[in-house]
Amino acid sequence: MLSFIYCLDENYNKQSLCSIYSLLENINEEIKIYLIHKNPESIKMLPKIITEHTNLSSIKVFEKILKDVHYPKLNDAHVSEATYYRLNLQNYFFEEDDMLIYLDSDVIFINNPLTALKEQANFLKNSNYVISAKSEETLSEHGKDVLGLTSKNYFNAGVMIINVNKWKNLKVSDRLYESLEKLGEKIIFWDQDVLNHYFDGQYLELDQKLNYQVRMEDNNFLKSSLKSEILLHYSGKFKPWTVKGASKEEAKYFQDIYRVIFEEKYLISYNYKVNALKDFLVIIFTLRIFKMQFKTSFISIVVKSFFK
Repeated sequence: MLSFIYCLDENYNKQSLCSIYSLLENINEEIKIYLIHKNPESIKMLPKIITEHTNLSSIKVFEKILKDVHYPKLNDAHVSEATYYRLNLQNYFFEEDDMLIYLDSDVIFINNPLTALKEQANFLKNSNYVISAKSEETLSEHGKDVLGLTSKNYFNAGVMIINVNKWKNLKVSDRLYESLEKLGEKIIFWDQDVLNHYFDGQYLELDQKLNYQVRMEDNNFLKSSLKSEILLHYSGKFKPWTVKGASKEEAKYFQDIYRVIFEEKYLISYNYKVNALKDFLVIIFTLRIFKMQFKTSFISIVVKSFFK
């Protein structure tokens, strides 16, 4: 049985539940899910559509364990300290878990991942590597120039398969905190930089279909390109629940799941009200609103959000 883990705080409760439900709906056997949470009480009442799902064996919520150190680059960021929780993963591992699949909360499944994940996990088990992850070619120079990597390979940490025993035996979490202290303010991409600094190219390449990145600031999304993909990872600053992101075609995969769980037409969440207002006006005056589903609901939800 495969085990999946998410790290989050209350700002990502709904997003994580959407990711979990999309996973459960696309598989055909039971799985286990772990949540590492800043405030477990905030997510205690999980929706029955998830807790009673036939493909869910168990879901357990743990309070985060975070060392009392400085976590860089969180001010004015679109991420919170929760992104650093995975550095301490070995504190949550259970003896029965040989492999653990880490997922960011901005991942939505569109096809069954189990065969591909089991195959990749088997490759990892028979290798000398601790993790399997997808390389990001555009960040190879960042890894070399900023982090001082000797390898040209830099990976995206939003989807990782982890060999639990090797992580424990090598005390990877301890080594990661050493990297965190060494890098300090050099860090740009938060714990992803820390992970890359430690592993320095020593990871098993993950198939792209298991971490297909959708950057909503780009305008080159093609629905036809998704025929062989398994999941969408909404990496980058704009998300399908921001005002700007929700107006994009690729947001549909997230918002459709949200509507099933919460019976609302849109999840709208953002950090900066002024920027959200500007994006909203652009959507209206460029007539992009007419390409959206549930136009009236979108307008109503966004306008109400400005007065909260």
